[in-house]
Amino acid sequence: MAWLPAETKTMAPALSLSVSHLPVCKSQDFSKDTHLPKGTNGENPYAKIASDVELSKRKLLSSTALGLIGGLSVAQPIRAEPESPFESTSNRMSYSRFLQYLAEGAVRKVDLFENATVAIAEIYNPALDKIQRVRVQLPGLRRELLGKMKENGVDFAAHPIDINWSFALLDLLGNLALPLILLGTFLLRSSSPNTPGGPNLPFGLGRSKAKFEMEPNTGVTFNDVAGVDEAKQDFQEIVEFLKTPEKFAAVGAKIPKGVLLVGPPGTGKTLMAKAIAGEAGVPLFSLSGSEFIEMFVGVGASRVRDLFNKAKANPPCLVFIDEIDAVGRERGTGIGGGNDEREQTLNQLLTEMDGFTGNTGVIVIAATNRPEILDSALLRPGRFDRQVTVGMPDIRGREQILKVHSNNKRLGKDVSLGVIAMRTPGFSGADLANLMNEAAILAGRRGKDKITMKEIDDSIDRIVAGIEGTKMTDGKSKILVTYHEIGHAVCAALTPGHDPVQKVTLIPRGQARGLTWFIPGEDPALISKQQLFARIVGGLGGRAAEEIIFGESEITTGAAGDLQQITQIARQMVTRFGMSDIGPWALTDPAVQSSDVVLRMLARNSMSEKLAEDIDSSVRNIIESAYEVAKKLIRNNREAIDKLVEVLLEKETVTGDEFRTILSEFVDAPVVKADRSPHQFLVFLKLCSSIKHLFQVHAQILISNLHQDSFLLTELVRFSSLSPYKNLSYSHTLLVNSLNSTPSTWNILIRGYASSETPQKAIWVLKEMRKRGLQRNKLTYPFVLKACARGEALPEGRQVHGEIVKHGLDDDVYVENNLVHFYGCCKKITDAKKVFDGMGERTVVSWNAVLSACVENFCIEDAIGYFVKMRNFGLDETTMVIMLSACAELGSLSFGRLLHLQVIERGLISNCQLGTALVDMYAKSGYVGYASRVFNRMEEKNVWTWSAMILGFAQHGFAKEALEIFVKMMKSSCIRPNYVTYLGVLCACSHSGLVDDGHRYFREMEYVHGIKPMMVHYGAMVDALGRAGRLKDAYTFIMNMPIEPDPILWRTLLSACSIHNVNDTDGVSDRVRKRLLELEPRRSGNLVMVANMYAEAGMWDRAASVRKVMRDGGLKKMAGESCLELNGSIYQFFSGYDSQFDFDGIYLLLDTLTLHMKIINVL
Repeated sequence: MAWLPAETKTMAPALSLSVSHLPVCKSQDFSKDTHLPKGTNGENPYAKIASDVELSKRKLLSSTALGLIGGLSVAQPIRAEPESPFESTSNRMSYSRFLQYLAEGAVRKVDLFENATVAIAEIYNPALDKIQRVRVQLPGLRRELLGKMKENGVDFAAHPIDINWSFALLDLLGNLALPLILLGTFLLRSSSPNTPGGPNLPFGLGRSKAKFEMEPNTGVTFNDVAGVDEAKQDFQEIVEFLKTPEKFAAVGAKIPKGVLLVGPPGTGKTLMAKAIAGEAGVPLFSLSGSEFIEMFVGVGASRVRDLFNKAKANPPCLVFIDEIDAVGRERGTGIGGGNDEREQTLNQLLTEMDGFTGNTGVIVIAATNRPEILDSALLRPGRFDRQVTVGMPDIRGREQILKVHSNNKRLGKDVSLGVIAMRTPGFSGADLANLMNEAAILAGRRGKDKITMKEIDDSIDRIVAGIEGTKMTDGKSKILVTYHEIGHAVCAALTPGHDPVQKVTLIPRGQARGLTWFIPGEDPALISKQQLFARIVGGLGGRAAEEIIFGESEITTGAAGDLQQITQIARQMVTRFGMSDIGPWALTDPAVQSSDVVLRMLARNSMSEKLAEDIDSSVRNIIESAYEVAKKLIRNNREAIDKLVEVLLEKETVTGDEFRTILSEFVDAPVVKADRSPHQFLVFLKLCSSIKHLFQVHAQILISNLHQDSFLLTELVRFSSLSPYKNLSYSHTLLVNSLNSTPSTWNILIRGYASSETPQKAIWVLKEMRKRGLQRNKLTYPFVLKACARGEALPEGRQVHGEIVKHGLDDDVYVENNLVHFYGCCKKITDAKKVFDGMGERTVVSWNAVLSACVENFCIEDAIGYFVKMRNFGLDETTMVIMLSACAELGSLSFGRLLHLQVIERGLISNCQLGTALVDMYAKSGYVGYASRVFNRMEEKNVWTWSAMILGFAQHGFAKEALEIFVKMMKSSCIRPNYVTYLGVLCACSHSGLVDDGHRYFREMEYVHGIKPMMVHYGAMVDALGRAGRLKDAYTFIMNMPIEPDPILWRTLLSACSIHNVNDTDGVSDRVRKRLLELEPRRSGNLVMVANMYAEAGMWDRAASVRKVMRDGGLKKMAGESCLELNGSIYQFFSGYDSQFDFDGIYLLLDTLTLHMKIINVL
């Protein structure tokens, strides 16, 4: 057993157990009892103690103290057994239970203790047949309780408190022994010379307060640092040095010992240090410069030693000291020249960084915004090898910083980070972060779910000028402030070199009653003399306006801030920039401009009295000349100023564009740089009225380096793809050259191609989206399907259908509707109906799509069947238009009238589209009179309505009425004819034999209204000439066409030749026949027509030859077909089809009608 003091041997065995576990005969490894980091070899990096050192008195005292602690905490002093029943009774009973036993007479005796607050009662327990002693806590001795005990004959007595003084003294000593021993042990160990922190510093005052992170988890990387690309590049090199030192060691390079970050507050110096720690992945010690200094002398130096001891034990590592100017300021500037605590700390820091012992594997990173006050010894190479300047970000840097701080915020579509960066010159990274946060708070306060440009502008105003104040009421003060601010704006706008006006406002902010904002330049590093003088003129514009408008006696204190600013500018022009008559001198001592008070006090005034007088005179001359310019501008533009004041009083805020517009009405203002913000370009794009305007706006966007702005790109593509002035190839080029296009922008281009003359190019756009990896969505495929439908591109459309199924979009109702439409346009009515029948969800559009497909494919009976089913689902205007078109194709007047009745019942008669469909239905059904009635009752008509009525009259031989309607239409100022209108006019002329009028209208269509004739217009003219028997003119007309005539024109002329019995002497019929057979050699209808012409001319050999060609080629004339609607059913008839019910009766009726027509013709 180990040796023990004599006092300890007489104690309880527990004490022996406690002491026996102490290795008092061996030196202790104190690192096991602390949370200090170990070295790489497992040893304590702070205090290494040899294992063979004998037990010292200090260690013996420490061991004895620990033994006393263990003994006192385990063993208790022996106390005498208490004599009173109060101390020996452990059974307890509630007071209510005690009263119950008292009432039952079971209580035998009661002893009262502690001033009658505790009772020890003897109660008889009948169940156990014995008396038990219990303890009862009393709420005080009451008379009722005493009365009850007397009534029940209870023996009770009160006992005084016995004080055991020896026990109390031992208890007190036992309670005080533990804290006293702990305090003594702590003091002894903390004053040990081997304890980190240095000697004679109790309570660990000499230990460093640096935060240690073995694996830094700052949550910041270089991706989170923006706007300081140069600084980031330097630190990336250091990080690479830490990760792969062998690459640099191979060429003899040494890692930098220190890096000093210099820059204004809020520029991201601390953030950069966090990014370095996060990227390097080495141990990090971080603290502030002020943490070295305490009230005790020597604490700072001790903490520096302790910090570097810990850092050297964990190489390689980073030590970051924020605000190092707190300990690193220049020495010898203390009051009285004494050696203060800060100098001792700095001396120790210099020694540790690059002293006699050197510094291995420790990189010191420090940050300060006051580098001019740092000691030169601290800044020399070997300590801080590099000084990295983290300055205010430029416009590009601010935009990058704004992107970082807006990642977690929802921004409106009108928000442009480029515009915000342009409006925030001089903002640091912290200012920009605060700006976005203020805007988010403001948006939440206004109940918005997104941050708009309004919140951004208001936040900028708030940060720069202060909180918005109470608006001024009407009165002299408001008028004076208005003239003051307009004076600023007018003088600035009319002085060359000044920044353009952004806005003028009367909304008070901070101490300003009104504000004039200017659009800053693109962060110029060099400012010309002209620009500085223009700023002085603009600043004096407010005071000049007050003096000129209201008189010298009415000038106010509102110009105090302006005078201070312009005086500072003028003095800097003289003393710093050398822009005065004195010459290019630097007339100020740099120490005078120092931010350190002591350095400014010690600065030497090397300026003579004469030179100081000349400086004041030059400053005064600059300001007076600028003031004269400002007053002259106010006098010469009084009318414009009054107008601007009137508008500003009414609106309280006038934008820069509004200001310049009003000013330009009165004066030729100097040309200023236009607002090149994305928001302004969006306004310009909406005002474009031609593709030329679009090119001009796009050129300005390229100059402003905003061509990658997604909102501007979308608007450019939208205008050039969907506007009446669209240029799809231009949109195509924009997207191909764009780096940040979105799927929605490509969808716009697909939509443009789908409605163009080249819809097949939409398929190419889809392929380009696949190549670029852009996500196709449910808005992409519908437009592609529409393009395939217009181009009847069945194979490509089927591929798109497969891709739709692959992406799981085949259950989207919008996509399925376009699939039905696509298959209907491609004449695949079976597939269209299959897609429709398989739809899980149908809308009115779905029903209309299948109805339209059936009508376009002449499946009228299917269309009527779907229509009957749809009536229970709901009908709309489009449904009625489709079914009215079906009735027009079918000629079903009864069904059309039923639809007309439903239109009236639904109150849709005023709908222009429906009215046009009704006119067309009645006209094509032969009921021209009722078509005219519907037409005349329509309150709203468009060009299609007029064209339907003209065409209806023309097709039924009412040429005069058709031309009268056309003349009436032309007298209307709001309706211009289109190609359908002129088709009806030409048909009217053809049917009525007005060939010359037809020629006149044909030329008028192209040369007056700019409507390029189509093939149907040429066909109408050929028909008019052929009906009039002018076959040679018709042939000449065809041969002079600017486009290649199709077979229909030749067939029309050939039919006219057969009607007018033209023989071979003219040569027209032969040339027409030859050309037609060249174009369509195997069309049976053409051969039959030629054979019949030969037969009618008596050329039977040639007729037989043509029929032989048909027989040899297996060609047969296609049977004629017609449809008839009867009692709601559709009946089809074919030429030569004799199986129809009552076939003989039908032909008998036809013979009878033919006989009647012949009789009428004879009469």
